[in-house]
Amino acid sequence: MKTTPAVPAPVHLHDFHLLRAKDVMQRELVVVHASDPLREVERVLVDAQVSAVPVLDDDEHVLGIVSMRDVVSRYADDHELPADADPDTFDDEVDETETVAFQRLDDAPCAGDVMTTDVVSCGGNALLSDIAARMVDHRVHRVLVVDRNRLVGLVSTMDLLAALAGRVRSSRATLHEWGELDLAAVLAHADARFPELPLFFLGHSVGGQLFGLVKPGRVRAAALFASQSGYFGHWSGAGRAAMAALWTVIPGLARTWGYLPMRALGQGDDVPAGVALEWASWGRDPRYIMKFADERRGAHAHAFRSYRGRLRLFSFADDVYAPRRAVEALAEAYSGASKVHVHLEPRDIHKRAIGHFAILREAYEDTLWAAAKTTFLDSLAE
Repeated sequence: MKTTPAVPAPVHLHDFHLLRAKDVMQRELVVVHASDPLREVERVLVDAQVSAVPVLDDDEHVLGIVSMRDVVSRYADDHELPADADPDTFDDEVDETETVAFQRLDDAPCAGDVMTTDVVSCGGNALLSDIAARMVDHRVHRVLVVDRNRLVGLVSTMDLLAALAGRVRSSRATLHEWGELDLAAVLAHADARFPELPLFFLGHSVGGQLFGLVKPGRVRAAALFASQSGYFGHWSGAGRAAMAALWTVIPGLARTWGYLPMRALGQGDDVPAGVALEWASWGRDPRYIMKFADERRGAHAHAFRSYRGRLRLFSFADDVYAPRRAVEALAEAYSGASKVHVHLEPRDIHKRAIGHFAILREAYEDTLWAAAKTTFLDSLAE
């Protein structure tokens, strides 16, 4: 039977902490038994188009998990594969095995001989946040859901992503909450977790905008890459017309779809409707985010007015999403900071292109990330 992911019920973003394994787990599962020959295990994996399956004993108790890597590795040991075959290309499960007693049908190698017995499992009431943490800790892509050692389901990384996609569509979040709640929580956690260390902030695009909505606390230096005011008037020529059209069209798309379908438009991840609507309203106002900041928080409550640390903003000549003038406008909003705006041509860092997303790419570690590091180190010398 082919694995069929369960479709999670819509859950609001604010209720994420309530999601549990039983809400999203796969219930129709492909399994093998410890005594099944490897050739049968291979057929099951190929037919079901999965990279690993649970292994049960004759009483349907969970014994382990067997992956295509386990099968291929055994074939390689038995010299049934070409010498250049690479089992690592099939799966990346933790490869830990031990001897388990089971009823063998014959002398042929079987699932019980190669399965991984160090299985990562949970109960049906396990929180998805805890399951995600266990996946990271154990470096696995699936967690078995068991009840009294009997398999009742499975949660994979794809199930977690499907749950996330469902929440985006039903989320009531707004753009300012990403700053006032989410970003503020990150800074508070860093402050509490590392009280003896100085705090630095690195933001990209909207992240550099939302930093202005939080209380900066102990942050002593910030580096903002391609962060800008989104008011369409900061663009020129065709770019201005495109941005004006964007802020006009977004509300209709968000209301029609129930979210902003950025993925379908080839522009990244989908965005909750409330975020999109607020974003578009800011983009049509010359004050952009500052209109909200001053009306909501008072003239000196947020980082736009209260941050006094070092601030370095970077813009790039080939970035159509954050032109120089738009970055300068955001810099002006941080009225109390000790700020420097650095505008770069690709040739300045010996690159053919930089664009809007360069800071997210490893290829710029020795240039843009190094510039951020310099900003932070310079602040320590003050």
